[in-house]
Formats: sequence, C-alpha cells, structure tokens
Amino acid sequence: MGADGMRGANINPFWVFRRSASSCDLLLTVGAHDVELLNTKTDGLPDIRIDAATAARYSENWFNFDGQTYREVRRTAQPIGDEVPRDLTGFETRSPLVQGIGESPSPILSEARAWLWQQWRLEKPSYMRVTLHSLEGDQTTVTYFIRKSDSSLDVMIQIHRIMADRNPHFGVPRPMVEDEIEVAENVERRVALRNDADRSTKLPKDQEAPPGSYELYFSDASGKNVGIL
Repeated sequence: MGADGMRGANINPFWVFRRSASSCDLLLTVGAHDVELLNTKTDGLPDIRIDAATAARYSENWFNFDGQTYREVRRTAQPIGDEVPRDLTGFETRSPLVQGIGESPSPILSEARAWLWQQWRLEKPSYMRVTLHSLEGDQTTVTYFIRKSDSSLDVMIQIHRIMADRNPHFGVPRPMVEDEIEVAENVERRVALRNDADRSTKLPKDQEAPPGSYELYFSDASGKNVGIL
C-alpha cells in the first residue's frame, strides 16, 4: 500500500505481487479505500474486492486471477444513502420491453421513450424495465423508477450489464458484470438527427413528437448527464 504523500483522503494506491523463488510478479495495481482478499479462489489465488467512495457515491470492484494476472470481473456503483424501491405499491408498471437477439433495438427504444416521457410529464410514479442485446454479445437491462415525493420528482436508473469478454487472455473467457445506479432530477427531450452529434435542441414539454425523432436526456442535481434513452 502506498504511504505518506501517495495516500489520498479516500483512495490509496495498492499493488498485489506474487513472489516465487525466481521472481516477484506484479499482478494488480489499483486505487482504492480498502482491498480485501476473499475466501473464494480462482486458479489458485484469492479473489479480490476493492471499495472506493466519494462524498456522494460508493463503488466496489471484484477481480479474479486468470492464471497470469488479475482481471476485473464485476463492478458496482451507486449513490450513498439511496436504494432501489422494493415496494412498488403505488407505481404504475409497464410490461418489460425486450429486444430479441439479432433484432433492431429501435422499436423497443421508441416504445420505451414514449411511455416514460408520458409518465414523467404527468408526474406519475412508474416502473419500467428494458433489455437490449448488442451485436458484440452484451446484454443490458435498464430499470427506470419515476419517484414522487411531496416536494420533488426524480428518476432512479438501475443498470445491469453483462459484457462479453473481448480480450480473452489465459484460460476461459470471462464476462464483465456491471451494476450501476444513477438518480436524475430532470428529464428533457432533445431532437435526435441522423449523423448529427449535436443533441442540444430541446423540445417543449407539451409539444407532440414521434418517439423516433428525439432522445430522453437524464441529468442529476448538478446538471450532469447521467443517462440517455
């Protein structure tokens, strides 16, 4: 572990070495608040979990040994003090939207946008889950919770992603699993033009528009974009 001036308020550098009679091999370099060697093992060496935190977010990362080095196999990140709703009583729910493997995602995304925007515009507590498959073999499931209290309206976005191993090393391919939670306090419709990266044109809240002509932009309390649908 790094010492003295190398150490930060909530993050320190860590190195994991494997010593043998003939060498001392570096297997992992990370910045973290804590590093824990777990009881489980992969290819003979303990699995590793690291924790990190800022004033607003907490994250964990898991690493497994592949016979030559440690590889990240899972990561999570979420706001501190905020949890996914367990009781959906009072939420208007929509049946899950699932893109079939090999199918175009456009119809699913358009349907999801139209429903979510309508619920947000009417300020209705709502729940929707969307599952997409990429050409590279990734599967992403995004769950949207529109939450309403006496004084505020927000959208919690829960993302679960299973990514195919694009850089197989020693041993069998190992997918990466990501779980992330974001909270948006504002939702905007922005005109989506083909081959145009500028998504700055906003649609008025009550203006009718086909869902294929815009994207939904989600931003947090600071105005940072935390999601696009």
